[in-house]
Amino acid sequence: MREAIAHSRIEAMKIVFLLPCALGGVKLAALPQSTAKKLGGLSVSDLIKNHGDTFVLYLRPFDLDDVILPKPRLPLGSRLFMLRPYPVRIEEELFDVADGYRALIAVGKPGGAKAIHGGMAYRAFLRDSEWQGYVAKRIRRAERIVMVLKNTSGVRWEFERIVDEGAVSKTPFLFHPEVRDSEGWESVEKMTVGAMGRAGVVPPDFAFCSRPIGFFVQSGDLVEIANANWSATSYRTAFSYSLAESRS
Repeated sequence: MREAIAHSRIEAMKIVFLLPCALGGVKLAALPQSTAKKLGGLSVSDLIKNHGDTFVLYLRPFDLDDVILPKPRLPLGSRLFMLRPYPVRIEEELFDVADGYRALIAVGKPGGAKAIHGGMAYRAFLRDSEWQGYVAKRIRRAERIVMVLKNTSGVRWEFERIVDEGAVSKTPFLFHPEVRDSEGWESVEKMTVGAMGRAGVVPPDFAFCSRPIGFFVQSGDLVEIANANWSATSYRTAFSYSLAESRS
């Protein structure tokens, strides 16, 4: 019995010393994947070559590209085993969800860097005179659309186009992190409810029950996605949930 206890103590000490090495190895193993994403980006023209190629269209206000999401509140154990580096942008979360489903494409920010990075949406860079026609065609062709809402002129045009094209049912909508305050929320709620009310998607007197992180329309009903924490994980979960529900 004494020998067994002594042997168990030795094995336990080995585990204590080897566990940090194992954690470090797991983190190190994630580096090639991260590097491959950064080096493996393609443009939209490289990705979509045939009319039958399927994709998810990503629409957003361009200022969202510079917004860093807060880290999720995770237990210590989860943080130790988390392979994903933080902080991140919404687009990175959406790309990770869509990557195993369909290619995620977007319009590049005018005047922005034209280098295409892996781990982000595949971009097309357009002149001001081209983008509306391009987006309208992509809205009609996209298998799915994901849109981040904020009350700007460009977003208003894109949102109204989605409504007019009857593409609401294939679009999960997420709210920009900035609209959580009262003024921002009232503005974007007026924009979305107004356009959907005029098209008969929702009743004219419709109002959101809360301030959801997003919503989607399924079988004629608007489904709100409530989440108290608008963190990176929150947006990722909202997008995943809307895709899963729409396919069920």
